[in-house]
Amino acid sequence: MTALPLARSSIDLDFSAASAEEVLYRLAELLSEVSGQTVDNIVRALRERESQGSTALGLGVAVPHARMEQLSGIAMAALRAHTPVAFGAPDGLPVRLFVALLVPQSAQSEHLELLSQIASRLGSENSRLALLTASSPEQFFDLLVQDAAIAS
Repeated sequence: MTALPLARSSIDLDFSAASAEEVLYRLAELLSEVSGQTVDNIVRALRERESQGSTALGLGVAVPHARMEQLSGIAMAALRAHTPVAFGAPDGLPVRLFVALLVPQSAQSEHLELLSQIASRLGSENSRLALLTASSPEQFFDLLVQDAAIAS
């Protein structure tokens, strides 16, 4: 099982966003710091993926993701919105928890495995509630990454 490649520095808690576009831009900033890609290229890739269908899973969770040709490794970022943001979720609920993922174009199996792990983790009501109330990026990281590793 592939470990979730989230760095504590790639977590932004209680971000104030008025739109899905602001969320994507902030996630791109966080992903840029760990991927070496430009914010504009990441925003473009995330937007392109969203144009194919929302990456919102429902229950206040979204997993924006994209594969990028020029990417050399997997990058991940997380954002908790201060107030819920409309993101085209299948259940119609706005989203507060965002976990973004960038993978190299050639890493299809890793991409699917990571998406599955993230969706499984965020599908748990207990996990979602814990992430929504985490008091620091360190605690959020521990809840999402370390607890997920223990559960597997």
